[in-house]
Amino acid sequence: MTRDEGGSVMMLVPAAVLVLLVLGAIAVDSAVVFLAQRDLSNRTAAAANDIAGFVAHARKNPGKLTLGAINPVSTQNLSAHLFKQTTDTDVVIVPHKTTPELVTSILRGDVDIGFDFYAGFQGGITDKQFRIIATSGEERNPLLNDIPTAIESGLPTYVVTSWNGLASRAGLPDPILRKLNGLIVTALKDPVLQEKGLRLGIDMRGSTPEEMRDRMARDIVKWRAVIEKANIAPE
Repeated sequence: MTRDEGGSVMMLVPAAVLVLLVLGAIAVDSAVVFLAQRDLSNRTAAAANDIAGFVAHARKNPGKLTLGAINPVSTQNLSAHLFKQTTDTDVVIVPHKTTPELVTSILRGDVDIGFDFYAGFQGGITDKQFRIIATSGEERNPLLNDIPTAIESGLPTYVVTSWNGLASRAGLPDPILRKLNGLIVTALKDPVLQEKGLRLGIDMRGSTPEEMRDRMARDIVKWRAVIEKANIAPE
């Protein structure tokens, strides 16, 4: 977080989908999808019918299985690190520059499980190119209602959802902040906008500025712990 000479705050937020928040005013959740190669002739793929199967296979083969995700310290990449830490498995995390690059790796079997948001995997999911193992939200994705969450799959503390937001300048009068917040929250309820978001796996909903500040604070603590445990160096 940086502050310029005019007093404005600039934030880098843990986000994967571009939407909004006014000093914490808007929450936009998008859960991570775990994907595996469809080819069941592959020994690892055959073991990855579900999270329990993959974890058991990983523990029998320490250091041999791979998790793929984009850019280090992205939400997707940290999701892979959190999975490794939560399951206490010795797996290798392979960073990719882009989601298409990750998709290619999954299809070729270069990585055993890929982590990304529904929007990034949408084409392959629609064409049934992958096997979907789980999603990372607290509840099932409405577009993947037959796919269990990580919680349902035996990882009760594993929850990852991404959010984005829009911040105002520092010192914005509270009545103006509340007015902007109310207008944006109302706009997010528009059925057309909701439908467009849902198609991308996004749950668009508003919050108060205070709720979003609390969310930011919790996420900073959560992801700092993951980064420190993974020994990820600042860039």
